[in-house]
Amino acid sequence: LDRWLAIGRSTEPLDRERATDAICALYESIDIERPTVLFFSSPMMCILAWGALRMMGRQQLSAQLSSQLHSQLHSQLSSQLESQLHSQLGWQLWSQLCRQLWSQLDSQLRSQLRSQLDSRLWMQLDSRLWMQLRSQLWSQLDSQLWSQLDSQLRWQLGSQLESQLHSQLGWQLSSQLHSQLHSQLSSQLESLLMAQVNNHIAGNMWCAAMVHFDFCRRIGVKYDSQSEALLSRWLAEAEHCHWWFPYDGIVLASERPTVIHLDDRGRLHSLTEAAIAYSDGWGVHAVHGVRVPDYIIERPHEITVDKIEAQENAEIRRVMIQRYGHARYIQDSGAQLVHSLPDNYYIKGLQGARLYRKERPGDTPIVMVAVRNSTPEPDGTIKDYWLRVQPDAYDGLASRDCHAAIASTWRNADGSLYYKRPQDYRPQVET
Repeated sequence: LDRWLAIGRSTEPLDRERATDAICALYESIDIERPTVLFFSSPMMCILAWGALRMMGRQQLSAQLSSQLHSQLHSQLSSQLESQLHSQLGWQLWSQLCRQLWSQLDSQLRSQLRSQLDSRLWMQLDSRLWMQLRSQLWSQLDSQLWSQLDSQLRWQLGSQLESQLHSQLGWQLSSQLHSQLHSQLSSQLESLLMAQVNNHIAGNMWCAAMVHFDFCRRIGVKYDSQSEALLSRWLAEAEHCHWWFPYDGIVLASERPTVIHLDDRGRLHSLTEAAIAYSDGWGVHAVHGVRVPDYIIERPHEITVDKIEAQENAEIRRVMIQRYGHARYIQDSGAQLVHSLPDNYYIKGLQGARLYRKERPGDTPIVMVAVRNSTPEPDGTIKDYWLRVQPDAYDGLASRDCHAAIASTWRNADGSLYYKRPQDYRPQVET
C-alpha cells in the first residue's frame, strides 16, 4: 500500500522511454501498431494539443481508444483474475492455517483424548472434528479474507488515489475547459475538446484493482500465463505513466505534477497554493479534498459576502466562509440577533453578550456569540471576541441563549460538554 501510494503521488519526472514502452505494450495487446507517443506538461495541455493537431488535419485523432483498451484489457482482465483468485486464495490460506491449527490441536487436544478413548472411537471423532472445524473456519476465513483485502488495499488505494487525485483532475479539466475557454472557442471546438476529457487512462492514479491482484499474486495465487502477462503490462503502465490520451496512431501523454499537497487524511489540501500543480501552472486548488476556485486560495481578498451567498455548493461555501472569517462573515452578512444579555448581567464575562445566527441553505446554520474581554487592554480599550457555537448543544438552547452558548464552548478532552447544565457555568473570578 505504501509503495503504490508513493507511486500514485509521485512528483518525479517520467522516464519517457519506459512510459512509451508501457503504452505501446498495451496497444500491441489489442493488435494495434505501436503509436507515436507525444509528451506534454499536463493533462490540460494534452487536450489543447489535441485541438491543435486536429486543426492541422490529423484525422486519426478522432478515433478514441480508451474505451477499447479498458473493455478489452482492463475489465475483462479484472473479471478473469477475480475468478482465478477466488478459486485459489481461500484454499491456499486455509491449508496454511490448517497446518498451524492442527499442529496445535495435535499437541494440546489429541494427546489428552487418545489417553482416554480407544482407537476406534478416536478415529471416528478425529474425522468428525476435522469436518466441523473445516466447515466453520472455511466460512469465517472466506468472508474475513475478502473484507480485509478489499478494505485494506483496493479500497484504500481507490479512495486515496482514484477518488482524490484522479477525480479531482477530471473535474478540474471539465470545469476549466467550460468556464475559461467558453468565451474564446467556438461551441463546436469547445464540445470537441470537452469530449476528450473522458478519453484517458490515468496511469499511476488509476491502479487500485491491478495492485489488488498483484498483491494476491505475491502471496501465492497463480494466474494463467495470458492473464499474468497482461497484469504485468498494466502494472508497468501504472508505475511509469501518468494521464495519457490514446488515439489511433498517436498518444498524448502528460508529465506528472510537480507539486502535490495532502492533509493528514490523504486529501488534496493547501491554503497557500494549488494542492496539485504541473510545471505549466495548471492544477487543482482544494481544501481538505474540496475543489475550489483558485481565487479562494490565492486571492482571498476577492471573497465577498455576495459571492458566498451566490455559491450553491455547500462545501465550497463553507470553505469561503472559513477563508473570509466566521466572525467577519456574521458581522457583514446581516446575521440575525437571536439573544442579548444586559450590561449588568450577574456574570461579568457575559455582560453585553450577543448571540447571532446565520442561516445557510443546504447546510447547518452558523451560530456565534460576541463577548467582551473582562480585562481592558493596556491602552484602556475593550476587545470583543467571537466564539463559534454548536447549535444543537443543550438540546438546541445554545442557539437561543447567550449563557448556554458560552457554556457550550467549554469541552472535555473527548469533546463532550464540560458543564452538564448551562447554569453550572458561573465563574466567581475572571481575569
